[in-house]
Amino acid sequence: MGNGKSKGKEMPYRQVKKKGYKNVTYSRNVVNESRLGYTEIPIHRPKFIFFEFQGLRANIPHWIFFGNVLVNKWCNTSFSLSDYTSAARTSKIKEPGDTYVNATSFPAAQGGPTNGGDNTELVSAADGSLKGLFYLQSNVSLNFPTNTDGTNFSALDVSVMDRDEALSYAATKFYGMGQYEDWYEHTTTEYETRREKYYYYETVYYDREHGRDGDYGGGHTSFSGSISTSSTTSTPADPTYGDYTGGGSGSYGISVGVSAVSTESYGDGRQNTGDWGCFVADTPIDMADGTQKAIVDLRLGDLTKGGVVQGIHVYGGAPLYEYNGVRVSGTHYVIENDRAIMVKDTSIAIKVPDVYGLYTIDTSDRRIFSNGIEFADHNGDGIIIDFFNNMKKDAPILEIENQISAAML
Repeated sequence: MGNGKSKGKEMPYRQVKKKGYKNVTYSRNVVNESRLGYTEIPIHRPKFIFFEFQGLRANIPHWIFFGNVLVNKWCNTSFSLSDYTSAARTSKIKEPGDTYVNATSFPAAQGGPTNGGDNTELVSAADGSLKGLFYLQSNVSLNFPTNTDGTNFSALDVSVMDRDEALSYAATKFYGMGQYEDWYEHTTTEYETRREKYYYYETVYYDREHGRDGDYGGGHTSFSGSISTSSTTSTPADPTYGDYTGGGSGSYGISVGVSAVSTESYGDGRQNTGDWGCFVADTPIDMADGTQKAIVDLRLGDLTKGGVVQGIHVYGGAPLYEYNGVRVSGTHYVIENDRAIMVKDTSIAIKVPDVYGLYTIDTSDRRIFSNGIEFADHNGDGIIIDFFNNMKKDAPILEIENQISAAML
């Protein structure tokens, strides 16, 4: 397990609460609309139009034309101007919409065409007038284009189909236009960076006799316990170590709980290149609920089959072996045939290429299970005897001590 502590030497420690700050960037998507302009509507929508022709010959039958289309069957001469102007704005007379879009003549719901339809002639009144409502249809079969110059709306007596020779004729212009307002909808991303505060706990080891921090070989600092934060963001990846890094030279480096680091710093500033580490990052750890989780994804408080996670450590590297499919450093202890033995000393361990960045954990039951295989956890002196006390209650103490002695702890 490569913890570097000398045999039988207990390391007192204290918990120090630290505060750090980090920049967190938040983003959100915002929907915007931009106006592109207007598009002319090419045809009229369905509508009722009040018309009144004056100065015609009295009591004479007439044809009614909208543009060049004969529209007698689309007219009803029983409506007066007041009928039209007094109709509610939301009435079908003022806003028919698509209600009558399938009609083939003046809508029956509004009285139908005068004289029964079929383009029957419409007779002028005794005063020479001809008035009523014209339903301007708009569907696939019949529709009328909008015209900036207006559309000719005329009454022509039936004596001759030529307005220049007709004995009775009246005409006007109908103007109607429409436009679509075009908008473009698009999404933009807005970013905001905030400075947020977080807390973490640092375990500092010190000399009991002299009261100095870090006297056990270069100031080994380990992070464990709980991580709390003042925001909803994730645990920071680069905690501030503060003033408790110890001094002098020795074999202890830095192991970090929860937040992984890739190197260890000694008290004299050298980088760790020694035999440190345990499991590769993707090692499956058996959890208490029967599932598995990669060791790199474990967090303090997680409940594994080997107990509650109380410490998480990351080391540079060590000679790596494969033991029953689990890649682990050779100096890590495994229980094989009721005997504590280093992985490298087992008969089935196979040397594999080394990997930089190895992980291990402390657990409340001093055990790590991976694929059903029982390993000791990271905690140094006393771990094997604790393991056997937990796992083999009926084992004679002498037998346990012999095994520990054989393991050279």
